Amino acid sequence: MSGPKFTKLCELYPQVFAIEPAKRRPLAIGIREALLAVDTGMTPDELKAALAQYCGTYGYLRRMREGHARIGLDGQRVGFVTADDARWAALNIADRTANQRMPTAVSP
Repeated sequence: MSGPKFTKLCELYPQVFAIEPAKRRPLAIGIREALLAVDTGMTPDELKAALAQYCGTYGYLRRMREGHARIGLDGQRVGFVTADDARWAALNIADRTANQRMPTAVSP
């Protein structure tokens, strides 16, 4: 797969997955299992990697706010982001930001 690993998911399910970061929405809990039950043309490992990459993007993490809708494969609301989910996303963003600010060691 060239480009982001989740490009194929964006093509198959444009109502759910978005290439544009500003259009990404929290996914339903269990969406991986739902995708495994249909023919995506991806192996389970490819699907796992694609979802990990998609859900790890800043665009996705920024939308993981308490009370925001989670969507299923049909693009419809199937649940909501919990306070714990939102806290996890915020910590993930904070950790990445902190790691980007850390100075690199200079070799002697």
